[in-house]
Amino acid sequence: MAEIIEENEGVKKESFVTSLKKEAAKITWPSKKSLRTSVKVVIISMFVFGLGIYCADLFVNKALTMLNSVIFRLIG
Repeated sequence: MAEIIEENEGVKKESFVTSLKKEAAKITWPSKKSLRTSVKVVIISMFVFGLGIYCADLFVNKALTMLNSVIFRLIG
């Protein structure tokens, strides 16, 4: 069933399952040490970028609040 479905112009067509097995055999999985290092880098990066976005949000919020109060005092 999974070997050859049909032959078309001299080119053999393999079934989906056979080609999937061949491609899955080519996969190289990372070692546990490499995987743990990568996970640590991702988690630390998430916290650093999250903190950066939080600080930028605080700055923009404070700047807009100050701008609003200045405009309110000028216009009335």
